[in-house]
Amino acid sequence: MCASSSKDPIAEFIQALRRGEDPSIEEFVHCYPQWDLDQLRGEIEGAWVLFWGGTVPHVSDERLQEALAVLREARDRIALKRGLQSKLEQIPTTGALTVGELTRWLTERIGLALKPVGSVPEPHPIQVRFRGKTRERKDSAKHAYGILRSSQVKTAAEDLLSRGLIAEPPIDLSSVSDIASVVVEEKPLVDCEGCTFQFEEGTVIYINSKIENEMRRRFTWAHELGHAVLHPKQPQWMDTYAMIQKSWSRRERTQEVEANRFAAELLMPFSMLEADKFPQSEPHFETIANAADRYKVSLTAAAIRFVEITDAAASLYYVEEDRIVWAVRSNFFELPWRKGTIHPTSGLKWVRAEREYYEEVPLEAWTSVATAETAVETGRKIGERQWIVLIVRE
Repeated sequence: MCASSSKDPIAEFIQALRRGEDPSIEEFVHCYPQWDLDQLRGEIEGAWVLFWGGTVPHVSDERLQEALAVLREARDRIALKRGLQSKLEQIPTTGALTVGELTRWLTERIGLALKPVGSVPEPHPIQVRFRGKTRERKDSAKHAYGILRSSQVKTAAEDLLSRGLIAEPPIDLSSVSDIASVVVEEKPLVDCEGCTFQFEEGTVIYINSKIENEMRRRFTWAHELGHAVLHPKQPQWMDTYAMIQKSWSRRERTQEVEANRFAAELLMPFSMLEADKFPQSEPHFETIANAADRYKVSLTAAAIRFVEITDAAASLYYVEEDRIVWAVRSNFFELPWRKGTIHPTSGLKWVRAEREYYEEVPLEAWTSVATAETAVETGRKIGERQWIVLIVRE
């Protein structure tokens, strides 16, 4: 039985057989990579008798051979992963390292070979509407999600969760990493939150063990997994806290944005949020904080996810001192967001509460369009000089 699932995958497989379906063996065999064909057949027959009794249905040799092939592939991946882990034991266990020092240890002293840099697909042309005119442009490092569309990022995260039979939050990142055949290590790092190395021998992620906040640690882990899964042609990634925080903006480096999107989809899957009725919940920070606790993510990550899927006309702003760093908006908030410094009529400009505030403000305080509408502004302080501000149109 997989540690990441509350149900026995063999039992689920047999249930599907009993209903006359043709279940996919790949959904459960990764849990049992040590079995051979006879053991697999015996386990299926034994589970059938144990759970339902009666005559055991015939499982064809072809289906069992298919299962065994997948099991052997999983076993080979585990063997490679264990071999890689044994080599990583040579890394010093005491003292913090820079990423440069860690790279030299891995490549020069241990002898691991980084994959060569792969070719990047040509940017694809897209239609952009600006000031009432439509024109064609190519995706670039400063536009949208660049090479990967958001649907591709979402599918990649959902695939890992499906293969791991993970259906309940909080997401078990250890299980997800195992499924992705990624080795994850924790090490005190001097200059980053996390880094990813794609070696010929396998992929290794290092998370800075000095990160004390569990939510921040989990998001860094998921972000690095995003690089491992989405960007296999790039041999090395290094991410600081500031880079991850600022990579919610579509104007930032696209592959960092993609890794953030992957982390959000992985840690807060839409199917689970939908089951929790999160998109239909009230647009305020109490709701968002409850979801953050349930999914073990930061308030900022949960707020961004809320705005992306809510039925309300809402937008979220990340403010550092008096400057708007980035913003995200819901599908129902069609007005462009304000850039630069915050407006004098915004609540944040004159309310500097330590935790949270609520104000009714002119909507134009947070958009670049003149309007007589008003909005409810709610702010939460998340750092010494950082705020997240939720705007909901009335």
